[in-house]
Amino acid sequence: MKHRIKEIKVLLEKMSCASLFFYLFVFCLPFFKRVEISSGYSYLDGRFIDYLTYSIYGFEILFVMALLFWAIEIIRYKKNILLGDVRIFFAWGVMFLFSLFSLFFAESVLIGFYYIFILLELILLYLFVINKINRADEHFLLLNVFLFSMFLQSVIAIFQFIKNGSLGFYLLGEQIISPEIDGVAKTLINGARHIRPYGTFSHPNVLALFLLIAGLIALYLFFKFTEKRYKIYLILAITVLTIALLLTFSRIAWLAGLIFWGGFIFQEIRKSIPRLYSGQGKQKINFKKILSYSLIFLIPLLIILIYLAPSIWLRINPFLDVTWESLNIRGAVLLKSFVLIKTHLLGVGIGNFTIEAAYLLTGYPVWMVEPAHNVFVLVLAEIGTLGLASFLAFLYFIVKSLKHVSLFLKYVFALFVFLMFFDHYFWDIRQAQILLFLFFGVMAINSLKKELL
Repeated sequence: MKHRIKEIKVLLEKMSCASLFFYLFVFCLPFFKRVEISSGYSYLDGRFIDYLTYSIYGFEILFVMALLFWAIEIIRYKKNILLGDVRIFFAWGVMFLFSLFSLFFAESVLIGFYYIFILLELILLYLFVINKINRADEHFLLLNVFLFSMFLQSVIAIFQFIKNGSLGFYLLGEQIISPEIDGVAKTLINGARHIRPYGTFSHPNVLALFLLIAGLIALYLFFKFTEKRYKIYLILAITVLTIALLLTFSRIAWLAGLIFWGGFIFQEIRKSIPRLYSGQGKQKINFKKILSYSLIFLIPLLIILIYLAPSIWLRINPFLDVTWESLNIRGAVLLKSFVLIKTHLLGVGIGNFTIEAAYLLTGYPVWMVEPAHNVFVLVLAEIGTLGLASFLAFLYFIVKSLKHVSLFLKYVFALFVFLMFFDHYFWDIRQAQILLFLFFGVMAINSLKKELL
């Protein structure tokens, strides 16, 4: 660990401007501060439709600066651009072409081009990571920058929950949230309406996604490094992240945490058991240290669980109609999606699903007009059967490249795919899209260079 810290110090001293802006971009990714430019579809019966509004985010400016300095380096030093696994890049290119082709069937070509531009941004991020973040110390720094940013987000989320409203960090992108505001995600605590914390994200479910990834990072670093003070920090981070994840009241995120955090912990413990008995004689397990680490994590978590137990049960009780309410709404939108798919085999146009869904949901409450909560269905509806085939090929080739990467990255990828079945944010919410391609880039370079993570 001390050796790695020295490497980081050297890295910071010699860091290029491109890399500096990139790490600032990663740190600021959770901050939802943006400039909104209305389209002709931004409002439906007075309700703001985020997915049909042009947005420029603060963190994107940092990424543009990173790209500009990288471009200068390429020109000045005549550097070649590494594409990574050509099959992955080719599959993405085919998907991009089908996305362009879908614009022939789009009601709003401008909205479609907006989403095309985002696809270009994502592939540039993928290429940047492969070419510029390709050493072990750079990956260690990347993970820690992201983890620390999400640690701060967890603290913000916990205090939002305690206050039952926003904290006033509007310059950082915090939403105005209150239990009295329609459209704000809420749950019931002791019979009263209570906000689900947002952090500085657009929705608690997006916050939960980032918390899940940050939790896997913290667990990976905890099992990989042995320095005592660093482990205490990681235990604290895991505790705060877990509490924040509970407070989001995202049921799919809870399930994903149990499966993927629990599975990763089990796999790491199973791997470490043979090490305890390596060498001459049996090594003693320090149960006192294990207990002290466990108590740091378990005591505050148990207190929160006891306090929230009735509300958690209310959220997951299968015998209550309210438990199935949001699932029924999502089911209704999903059924309408298949109507679109049957009549638009080549897609309704990238970014245009919500426009077409609004027509099909005439007579339903306006707040039901939203994308289908399944990335694969959404891709099929927007860019057609051939577009979905290319998207699946893109994921397939990433899977093929994971053969030689760490268990941690395999779990991250599996978590991404799992969540694609239950939400749409990887296709149409910028923060989640960038998170996805950020780690796709990390996976790609790790498949080419061993022992980075």
